[in-house]
Amino acid sequence: EPLLYPDLRALINALPRFSVRKVLLTNGTLIRKQDVSMLSHFDEIQFSLDGLKGGHEALRGPWTFDQTVRGIEIVREKGISISIATMVHRHNLKKFDRLAKWIEGLEPTEWNIDVPCATGRLSENPEFWVTPEEGAPFLRYATGGSYHGTDEPFACGYHLCTVTAEGDVLKCGFYTEEPLGSLQDGLEVAWKQSKPLPISQLECDPCPSLSDCKGGCRFRALSLKGKDPVMCALYGHKATQT
Repeated sequence: EPLLYPDLRALINALPRFSVRKVLLTNGTLIRKQDVSMLSHFDEIQFSLDGLKGGHEALRGPWTFDQTVRGIEIVREKGISISIATMVHRHNLKKFDRLAKWIEGLEPTEWNIDVPCATGRLSENPEFWVTPEEGAPFLRYATGGSYHGTDEPFACGYHLCTVTAEGDVLKCGFYTEEPLGSLQDGLEVAWKQSKPLPISQLECDPCPSLSDCKGGCRFRALSLKGKDPVMCALYGHKATQT
């Protein structure tokens, strides 16, 4: 959670010097009214919201829903653009229609929805797991963006990287065990280690849905050129992972 960073205010005050789009990803529970002027340096604030009260708190713990909603309301009152990020899990499936109607009322610039991989702490909590066939249909609730952004004709990840708190540079936040390099050696050096992957080299080419799916998530595909089972399920195809 970035709002726990002790020097966050100094970092945020330095942001206007950089001509890049600035988005804060937060669970929203620590946002207070006195923070609004500081947060106005961001172009957008994305809140993690993983269901209505029951579904969200099943994943994130008691009392977190109301705290997140309070954070959203504080930011909206200031006129800062918000977006919502939701993970599909076993405890929010049945109320997704209600969740969608409620989120629509928040007028987010984007509602990003994804089906998580059973890695990290999720691997230890199978009660939250959903199969690709169960989770994929809920991706269609997403608004304001694509399922997995890419720059054609390349697979996902062409336009981004992740820098961890330790200074490791990753292809994206999932690849914690496969860093491209370190900030100590320079971001450009690490960035050049990430080679663009043409969509035409994926195992799923040719596929009638490839122009829409764009190959999905490379991490979820389990191999660099493999098939993403969630995206295959979304478009009605059967994925065989190797």
